[in-house]
Amino acid sequence: MTEQNRILCSGAVTTSLNLALRLVEKFAGANVAAATGRMMLIDTNRVSQSSYAVMQDEQAHSDALVARAQRWMERSLQQGFSLGELARHLAVSERTLNRRFKLAVGEAPLRYLQSLRVDVAKRLLETRGLNVDAVSERVGYHDLSTFRRLFKRETGLSPREYQRRFSRRRQGRGAPPERVARSAR
Repeated sequence: MTEQNRILCSGAVTTSLNLALRLVEKFAGANVAAATGRMMLIDTNRVSQSSYAVMQDEQAHSDALVARAQRWMERSLQQGFSLGELARHLAVSERTLNRRFKLAVGEAPLRYLQSLRVDVAKRLLETRGLNVDAVSERVGYHDLSTFRRLFKRETGLSPREYQRRFSRRRQGRGAPPERVARSAR
C-alpha cells in the first residue's frame, strides 16, 4: 500500500483491507481503525508479504548442469554445504558452477540453498508440528541462532511466529507429504 500526494493505492488482493483500514483511520481516527482491524482479524503490523512467498516449483531455466546441482542440494539439505564438493560431484570447476548458477537462477548457489532451506522450513513449520530446533536440524542448520536470523531475514517473522500464524496442523487440517520438492526440470 502506498500514499503520496493524498492518493492511497493498494496492489495485492488483501492490501485492499489495509487500504480500507487506512481510510477508516484517516476519517474516524486510529482507535476506530485499530478496533475495526481487530474485529476483522486483519494483521495491520504486516509490512511485507515475504512470509507468504513460496519458491517456484518449476525452474525457469534450461541449464542441465544447474538442474543437477539443484537436485543435489534438495537431496543433501541436512548436510553441510561445500561449493567445492558440489563442483566435484558435477565434474566442473567452482568458478564454472558459480557462473552458470548465477546465469540460470539469478543468484549464487549458497544463496539459493539458503532460500531452499527456508522454503522447506516454512513447509515443516506449517505442517509437521515440529519444534523450531527440529526444523532447524532437518534443513541443515545445526546452529539455531543462525537459522532463526536467516529465517527472520527471509520471511520477516521468527520461526515460532511463522508457525503460530501458518500452522495447518493446529487448524485441524491434515499434513501433506513431508517431501517439499522444488524440482529443477
